[in-house]
Amino acid sequence: MKKVLILVLVPIHLMFGSSSESKLSRLNLNPFKLLFSSARAKYIQALIENNKNGCQPPAKGKECPFCFTLNQSCLDTKSYILKELKYSAILLNIYPYNNGHLLVIPKRHRATLNDLNPEERFEIMEVINLCTSILGGILKPDGFNIGINLSRGAGATVPEHLHIHVVPRWNGDTNFLLILDGTKPVSVDLDTLYKCLKPLFDKAKLITT
Repeated sequence: MKKVLILVLVPIHLMFGSSSESKLSRLNLNPFKLLFSSARAKYIQALIENNKNGCQPPAKGKECPFCFTLNQSCLDTKSYILKELKYSAILLNIYPYNNGHLLVIPKRHRATLNDLNPEERFEIMEVINLCTSILGGILKPDGFNIGINLSRGAGATVPEHLHIHVVPRWNGDTNFLLILDGTKPVSVDLDTLYKCLKPLFDKAKLITT
């Protein structure tokens, strides 16, 4: 007699019922994990080395990591700042969802768009356009996700300092690893990507009025 294996896919909310969100949080299920960790290790090592030169990383809950990054000149080579402008800055996201995941942040420590003045908002929109132009030219993505998570309830990990995600996307860039194991492969480490993108952002001029 032949044995037949039947695989039944059940939506997770049906498995856990209407209170699935609270039950999932108790299970401590992360949305996804990244496949590589070398870039994080190098970044942490840079912080350790820079501590010897007087740079102190922010204590948990004590200082905004974005403000710390912008204010510590001794971290320039390892902070992954691609460009600083009058009101804003462009950084590589050290926890990327995809290759080329950038963050656009206002220099002032502000939590929402309403907290910015019109000049800051205008520059940030122009900077986002600059990011998509450069990333589109060098990485050739099929599209972009551009988004803001306002407040921790909306998913912001640093809700006190506004930051805009610019994420290149490719057709088929999600696969079985993300679905089955919650792991997101990222194929290019941050140092390599930074060295590729930094000269392009250095040469780029922002169009302002």
